[in-house]
Amino acid sequence: MAETAKQNSFDPKLYGPKKPEIVTVYEIFKDFSPKNNSADHLFHKTYAEKYPAFRFIGKCYGNKDRINGSFGHCWDIFFNENQPEIISRNIVSPITWDDSDSYVGLMRCCGDDPFVYAVGMFVPADTPVPEGFISYDFPESTLGICQLHGFDAELYAHEPEVAIRLENEGYTITTDEHGAYWFFERYVLSRYAEPDEDGHQALDIGFFVKNGKNEN
Repeated sequence: MAETAKQNSFDPKLYGPKKPEIVTVYEIFKDFSPKNNSADHLFHKTYAEKYPAFRFIGKCYGNKDRINGSFGHCWDIFFNENQPEIISRNIVSPITWDDSDSYVGLMRCCGDDPFVYAVGMFVPADTPVPEGFISYDFPESTLGICQLHGFDAELYAHEPEVAIRLENEGYTITTDEHGAYWFFERYVLSRYAEPDEDGHQALDIGFFVKNGKNEN
């Protein structure tokens, strides 16, 4: 996994919501009109994924770590410090979900709490946490995923549009026991790292959901 990361380009310069207020409270999502959605041409498909209990391991950042509104340099740290390999070599159980060849920008938003942005990976729940890393544990969950296809520079900061699309397709975006919203941008190497013949890449944006059309 780490070797693959070294061989492929990964430079999300515009990564992350440039304005924290676009993801501050759930009600804001409802103010966006999907009919005039600037991301409409990017949406490829929407679907649900079932995850068993799992863990996120990575490094944590906040708004003070932004440079020109972006967390792109945090990904440079992720790869320059070989963090994917450090995390991967601690995995002791099989990964049972699809798209395990991926890196994740995980975000947490909860009222007046500081905005959390973390770079890392989703791993099995029993994965030991390496020294110097943080972890977040999640129960068995349903993730609502929107897969975006387009040029790299236009793929980012579409969390509100994704939330609207998920809601319109019958999903209900959920919070944790503290009322926090967790959502993420997922870079699946097999479809993000190498552009297609049109120069397009794929990016997944996901929320924790229930009641989706693909959920039993």
